[in-house]
Amino acid sequence: MNTDRTNRWLSLTANVGVIVSLLFLAYEINQSTRATMAAASQGLTDQSLTFFDAQLDQNVVSQAVYKQRQGDELSDYELHQLELLQHINFRLFESAYLQYKRGFYEDREWERYRRIIARQMANNPSAVQMWERTTGGWTDEFSAEVESLRQN
Repeated sequence: MNTDRTNRWLSLTANVGVIVSLLFLAYEINQSTRATMAAASQGLTDQSLTFFDAQLDQNVVSQAVYKQRQGDELSDYELHQLELLQHINFRLFESAYLQYKRGFYEDREWERYRRIIARQMANNPSAVQMWERTTGGWTDEFSAEVESLRQN
């Protein structure tokens, strides 16, 4: 009788151990899947950034930023380069937003990005023009986030 009872407890303990192990395995698979999705998303963002970066002329951008701050008139090409720079900037913001929504950034980290985006939309005409020209080229969630910042 004592052996029977011991065997039942051992069996129960083993079964509980199997269940805990399966739960842990499910958790690990979920974490691995999330990390894979984040890496794939980052890879796509990197490809997009490489494409846009190839079109940037750093000398023109540097001079255009200076001229814009001085209030000097910019050529069409300089304006184009500044918009392209902002497109790259906002692709990075969108990537950060998606990583935030997936739980890879803390709230305070995303709040820092929100402040930068709000400042860009309030003070940088190139950012505003780029944003208005690229409507529909962003995820719906990120678009809604930026639009909410524009309204404030």
